[in-house]
Amino acid sequence: MITATYGLAGILLALAGWLFHAGVLTAQTQTVAWTIIFFIASAAAKLSVPDGERNFSAGNPRSSNRNFLRDWNAAGGVGAPILFGWIIGTGSVTALFMGYLVAAALMIFGAITEAWIGVPAERRSLEHVAAPLSSKGL
Repeated sequence: MITATYGLAGILLALAGWLFHAGVLTAQTQTVAWTIIFFIASAAAKLSVPDGERNFSAGNPRSSNRNFLRDWNAAGGVGAPILFGWIIGTGSVTALFMGYLVAAALMIFGAITEAWIGVPAERRSLEHVAAPLSSKGL
């Protein structure tokens, strides 16, 4: 499911970028495309971290997982708007298309990575996928 949602979001983002570069999209169709892409991508992001991990990370300030997630989100939350602003500032449709393609490639890379090292956990309780963190003395 994660592989499919990340991969589909990446493919749709590349397609939307190509359509934008070709001048086919209007403001309304661009908005619809982004809405669909972000809906699919947000499902992928939600599925990628088990609830137990999220809850443990939020409640344990010494958790390296929490620090990693916070730092990763900070890098994307600060870096992405700066990069996007710079791309928009160039006024180049081609630069924006390249930005679309880089973002799409990252999504597709995420799908490939999940397919390669992901654990099949559909319809299985977290305890059957991995031992609870509380059993490790954390």
